[in-house]
Amino acid sequence: MKAVSVKLPALQFKKRLVSSRFMAGLVPVLSIVLAVIMGAILIKIAGYNPLIIIPSLVKTSFGSRHGLTETILVAAALIFTSLSVAIAFRIRFWSIGAEGQMIIGAIVTSWVALFAPEMPRFAMLLTIIIASALAGAIWALIAAIPRVYLGTNEIVTTLMLNYVASSVMLYLIHVPWKDLSVRVVMSPPFREAAILPRLGGSRIHIGFVFAIIAAILLYVLIRTTKFGYIIRAVGESSRVARYAGMNISSVTLMVVGISGALAALAGMGEVAGVTLRLKRDIMLGGFGGYGYTGIIIAWLSNLNPLTCVVVSVLFAGLLVGGHSMQIMGLPIAIVNVFTSIILIFLMGCSILVNYRISISWKHVQIAGRKAANS
Repeated sequence: MKAVSVKLPALQFKKRLVSSRFMAGLVPVLSIVLAVIMGAILIKIAGYNPLIIIPSLVKTSFGSRHGLTETILVAAALIFTSLSVAIAFRIRFWSIGAEGQMIIGAIVTSWVALFAPEMPRFAMLLTIIIASALAGAIWALIAAIPRVYLGTNEIVTTLMLNYVASSVMLYLIHVPWKDLSVRVVMSPPFREAAILPRLGGSRIHIGFVFAIIAAILLYVLIRTTKFGYIIRAVGESSRVARYAGMNISSVTLMVVGISGALAALAGMGEVAGVTLRLKRDIMLGGFGGYGYTGIIIAWLSNLNPLTCVVVSVLFAGLLVGGHSMQIMGLPIAIVNVFTSIILIFLMGCSILVNYRISISWKHVQIAGRKAANS
């Protein structure tokens, strides 16, 4: 046997002393570009022309008044859920519960709209907003309190609470709140005072404005206030923050409460601004889970509230356009796979933020065999 020396490439990962801000901004763009390329390949494999499908998808979402309206309506909910996830992830509270908190917000909004005493419209809307936000905060704290005082895994508890919330909603619209005048399973329609005002005579409700205001306020809170500094400190290192005298438990409970309230406002906007009653579609977000999509948006936005607004609009366009592409025969599953691909590439590319990747060539000894004598 004779060893043969071969030169092969090898990847090297070197830890950065400081996280790269450039890479932090590049990763979301790179993830989307790679996902678009992969999505085009999937569309081609499915037997469709990506050069026709992808431009049509964009035109359907943003190229007409109807498409833009639908995109903004979806974006309103996505902004709230992505903000909910972003602030929770800031303190490394890995909440998967925005979906359930959104449903709870929708349930409480429906309860006030259907059964509260008659009151002026302004008072009714104010009651709906406060009640839904408070309910979402309480629902989120059900998972936060065990995490803070017992050390339970919040990923498991928040995920399980999603199923509890959806089961409660399904029970309500099937039994006590079912509208007996229609065959479809849903609640009776809301009274006029409980419907969110429209903007400019369109279907776009004022909840979209509330979502943008929430993003701005959250950005200001995190970047310019003492409480925001504490949030950033806890997110960087809870041990250092505790050593500096910060009350980690109270900060966690407050942030998670805010997170739950934001997600609940997404549910409030859906039932009081879009469906105008409680129905099963709210659990699916009309397209497939606004709460879960908010997680992808928050990561793509690098947990930046203002960036969440932009990415939410883009994702809303993807969902609306993908739903419309079914008319052309494109399976909606391809759109759902596409969003998953974005998350996969995002997680893979995010390593560039904290690590430098270089290629080196190494000599590898490979055993060989002498040629046989003739």
